Amino acid sequence: MPLNPLKGPDNFFGLVLALELGSFVRLLPVATNAFPLNDGGMFYRMTEELAANGFRLPIMTSYNGGGIPFAYPPLGFYLAAGLHQVTNAPILELVRWLPALFSILTILPLYFLARRILPSSNMATIAVLTFALIPRSHEWTLMGGGLARSPGMLFSTLSLLQALRLLERPTWKNAFLLGLLFALVTVFHLEMAWFTLFSLVLFWLFRGKTRNSLGGVVMALAVAAALSSLWWLPVLANHGLAPFVQAVRTGQHNWSSSAAILTEFTGEPYVGVFALLGLLGGVLCIVRRDFLLPAWLLLTVLLDPRAAGTDGVAPMAMLVALAFTDIILPPLIEPGVHPALVEGKPGSRLSGVQPTLGRPRTLAVAALVAYGVYAALMAQYVPWSSFAVLRPGEVEALDWIDNAVPVSGEFLVISGRTAWGSDPLSEWFPALTHHVSLATPQGKEWTGGLADATARHRTLQLCSQLGLACLEEWVTEGDTHFDFVLVAKYPASSAIQTVALIEGIGRSQEYEMVYTNPDAAVFSHRFTQTP
Repeated sequence: MPLNPLKGPDNFFGLVLALELGSFVRLLPVATNAFPLNDGGMFYRMTEELAANGFRLPIMTSYNGGGIPFAYPPLGFYLAAGLHQVTNAPILELVRWLPALFSILTILPLYFLARRILPSSNMATIAVLTFALIPRSHEWTLMGGGLARSPGMLFSTLSLLQALRLLERPTWKNAFLLGLLFALVTVFHLEMAWFTLFSLVLFWLFRGKTRNSLGGVVMALAVAAALSSLWWLPVLANHGLAPFVQAVRTGQHNWSSSAAILTEFTGEPYVGVFALLGLLGGVLCIVRRDFLLPAWLLLTVLLDPRAAGTDGVAPMAMLVALAFTDIILPPLIEPGVHPALVEGKPGSRLSGVQPTLGRPRTLAVAALVAYGVYAALMAQYVPWSSFAVLRPGEVEALDWIDNAVPVSGEFLVISGRTAWGSDPLSEWFPALTHHVSLATPQGKEWTGGLADATARHRTLQLCSQLGLACLEEWVTEGDTHFDFVLVAKYPASSAIQTVALIEGIGRSQEYEMVYTNPDAAVFSHRFTQTP
């Protein structure tokens, strides 16, 4: 398909609908929870430390006992700390709301990116509606960790849009603007920068392989490297390459896992309509020998497996749009309607005329949108959802620990959630209590040992169901010394079970319950006394 010039939104109603529905499904989980979704505890602590340090980058963060280099791209922390200073808004509330705001803002440039790549504005409208509603477009950007991820995705999308503009008109101005946007991606989120880089190379190979455009791309990369060096040069001076090398090694996937990634790509609960349409769109592109979108999606899976579902949602949404408009809608053409009016194909005599959908096709679009709203809302409530959040009693327990337990106390935190990336209790415990959680993996991606820490965390969380004997075996195998155990409490009917462990600890002479509420219990080990 040819590269389309940038135009205004031809289908204004569709774009507004995407913004409205996209805002609704993003703001609803944030507004209905009084605490940041899922993760973000380490970012919260780093933002506090940045503000307390006069906006000078600390060398290390004190999160979970310290020892973690302050090497994470810091622009999200600067943004939250700056807004905190200017507005006096609590940092915790900024960590809660800013990710949703940036996620909503990403919808608009995604439309224009799709408008440049896809043949018609109708296809771009379907693509932006899909992007607005597909769960993986916002699942990981809405969370507390979205303080870095969400603006990273926004500026990545803007960078790729500017890259296509540079390939169309390789001027120094366009190259500099691309470099500026790419620098912003880099200092918000390093993994998004990697995705943007290989996507830029792919765009150049498929859409602008000329000497002038190559010069523009090289200049843009030089500008990005120079501007982002304000962050990475001090990190290199303080820590060398070690933190970055460790971060690169923590994808936690191998090449053989690509098929598994693809099956979970969209994050849809139960019925994968978007996933199926994306697959059909990929086959359609291959049959037509138009390989950009399939290659972009496949390259994302191979080169960025840890975040493939999130980063690859842009090509996935465009593949869905292709399949929907060229496979699903054509059989619904009303009698007497000229095919060129329906498809609006470039090169036809009628390609300048925007097609009219007709009632059956309009109903098909409405059905796709309704399903998208359903998928986005239901994705929050399935048992394997990543939209976990600290419960009120858990927050109260953390506050009690912070005030009542000596700072030297070391904890085992047992939430019953085996995936550490979806375990807010383990993530937020070190941030809100200033104590050490011995099994929290967060931060290990910068220091090494993440794989071992992940395995240890998973095994410990399984003890919530297996009981005290499992916990004692875990402690013995790791030769672990600890002072307290924090256990999340769930009713017997819950999908997460900790009843067996709590009952086992309660019967043991080595533990004493020192705090309890409906959501959490704290036990001292070997009768460690609290003030």
